Amino acid sequence: DDGDPAVGAAAVMTFADVVRAMDSDPDVVVGKGFHNDVLKRNGKIFAMDYAGSIVFKLPRDRCASLCAGGAAIPFDRGQGKPLKEWIVVDDPNAWLDLASEALEFARTSRP
Repeated sequence: DDGDPAVGAAAVMTFADVVRAMDSDPDVVVGKGFHNDVLKRNGKIFAMDYAGSIVFKLPRDRCASLCAGGAAIPFDRGQGKPLKEWIVVDDPNAWLDLASEALEFARTSRP
């Protein structure tokens, strides 16, 4: 029911909620990066709070697929060249799954 206030409230997620969900994983460290709150594994950022959205580091083909489907946009650090393995996702309902994907990608990436 769209009129149920609990439905709308449950859909609103913040980066802090993602941090809490990932915090029990011993590989995950909360820190700062690029002047934003970030999640890291082995010192490498895999998710970053970004102006009400979250930036994720995922495999290049996964990023391209999410961007092609309209679920994300490429992340650009303001240098005019989007990063191929970084995307910005506005949809809070996708954040927990993508954070898990990004952590798994960080686990399998080169150190």
